[in-house]
Amino acid sequence: ILMAARLALAIASLVIALALDRLGGNLTVTEWHGFYGAVVVAFVATLGYRLFAGRIERVRPFARANIALDVGLVSVLVAFSGGSDSVFSFLYLVVAVYAAVLLSGRGVMGCAALAGVAYGAVLMLERAGWPGGSPVASDAVQRTVALASDLIGGPGFIKGHPIELMLRDVRA
Repeated sequence: ILMAARLALAIASLVIALALDRLGGNLTVTEWHGFYGAVVVAFVATLGYRLFAGRIERVRPFARANIALDVGLVSVLVAFSGGSDSVFSFLYLVVAVYAAVLLSGRGVMGCAALAGVAYGAVLMLERAGWPGGSPVASDAVQRTVALASDLIGGPGFIKGHPIELMLRDVRA
């Protein structure tokens, strides 16, 4: 599931990026290199992890490391594609959803917290003018809190909620 999710993430990012480029996206050279570099890293990581498939003895730590890498890749995509105005911000939720399928409640909460911190870092870097972006609106902290609360407060993450119970049964 993890490799399929990452492959889908990489393909979706590439398709959206190519569509935006076609429609006249205004990426600087630095943004272009950083953005497409992150897409290439996502594809290479998927191929690299394929080499380890079947030889992994401790699946949960491997899944956690991969999900953390995916949050990092999404952060790079968001940072180099407009920061607070990026169309790729929704990918944090995609990573959280497949983390919910693969990990326990604590793992999902960790993923949500990491995504919130990563998005906040992207907004702070944008506010500081990196990578060549304009300063963000004063609601950067509010955006970060909203994303983290959406990730943490989703119904699938609440113990005893029907969706959580269904996911637990599927994992068993």
